[in-house]
Amino acid sequence: RRGRRGAVVDTGIGAPPHQQRNLFKPFRQADASISRRYGGTGLGLSIVKSLAVLMGGTAGVLSNTDGPGSSFWFTFAIQICSGSVIEAPQVSPHTMKVVRPITVLVVDDTRLNLKLMECILRDLGCASVTLSSGQATIEWLKEFPNQAPDLILMDIWMPDMDGFDTTKSIHSFLPNIPVIGLTADVLECTRDKAIQSGMVQVLNKPLDRQELIKICNYYSKSRFTDL
Repeated sequence: RRGRRGAVVDTGIGAPPHQQRNLFKPFRQADASISRRYGGTGLGLSIVKSLAVLMGGTAGVLSNTDGPGSSFWFTFAIQICSGSVIEAPQVSPHTMKVVRPITVLVVDDTRLNLKLMECILRDLGCASVTLSSGQATIEWLKEFPNQAPDLILMDIWMPDMDGFDTTKSIHSFLPNIPVIGLTADVLECTRDKAIQSGMVQVLNKPLDRQELIKICNYYSKSRFTDL
């Protein structure tokens, strides 16, 4: 068996030593205000460590408050196999297609998520508009009301203005646009709050390609049925 080590380095606010002890405990974050501002449940790092331990390793963090950034590391053991390699069957990613392309507005404060969704939607033949905040979304929709999309994919947990408040504000002047919430949050109360804010449904991140095709086809059908 051989050991391997990986690490993810961020540029965040860092964490002092007395807070680092709690980072890998379930439902704990370094600071209570983090959940209010950025969302999350405090489960991610505890799951990472549990998986690393199951694979013969562990996980930890190197961080301080002298400068931005933390390094979250993990180790695991692997066993070198000498047998033959069995290739997995090839599955075509294009077994489903969008019947009628639509325009989708994607709202997310993470640039990488926006780029990924833009690429997938382009590949499906759909037009997309990507915006990085709730306030920017509201301003864009008010400035270009004639370019309103057929569907909005809304990140629920964003700083400054979350997806709940953004959806309520949008529906105050564009009440018929369907908004689908996107989140990695598994709590039922979050999903209930999303529906109460006016979202038509909530889906898990990362959004599966086939699920996205189903959504586009559903709202494409609804749009052309109403014409």
